[in-house]
Amino acid sequence: MNRPVRPRKRIRLDLATYAIPGLVWHVTVATRNRQPVLDDPWIAETVIESIRFQCIKGKADLLIFCVMPEHVHLVISIGERGDLISILHDFKSYTTNQWRKRTNHDKLWQESFYDHGVRRSERMDDLIAYVVANPFDAGLIADWQDYPWIGGSLFEDR
Repeated sequence: MNRPVRPRKRIRLDLATYAIPGLVWHVTVATRNRQPVLDDPWIAETVIESIRFQCIKGKADLLIFCVMPEHVHLVISIGERGDLISILHDFKSYTTNQWRKRTNHDKLWQESFYDHGVRRSERMDDLIAYVVANPFDAGLIADWQDYPWIGGSLFEDR
């Protein structure tokens, strides 16, 4: 007996929502199969350079980033002409192409990403603390300020 095929649950909001200027998004992008390939300084730097470039291109503010060995945390405030989906698509595409050229491996990232719209009621301090605590919680460092792959516009004086 064949079961009826249920429509797949939609996991994304309406695309227009991702383009609303001023909205802040916390995004987590994981590597394919959660492999710790981002612990290579070359790819970590490539990831940082690419997301910075895509945010500038999309007039978005990269408030915080933290590159972990198997995932990346990003906190992005959407600008006047960009949208989160395009920024992340171009970021993942560029870094995958660079990865492929250097390693001859096919995919760098999992297909999708986790996004969370930061609500006004949330405290930005709590979000910042969560993101910068990741390397410490993973046992990579004793002090978050020792971790080279944390930054963003909120840390420009760091």
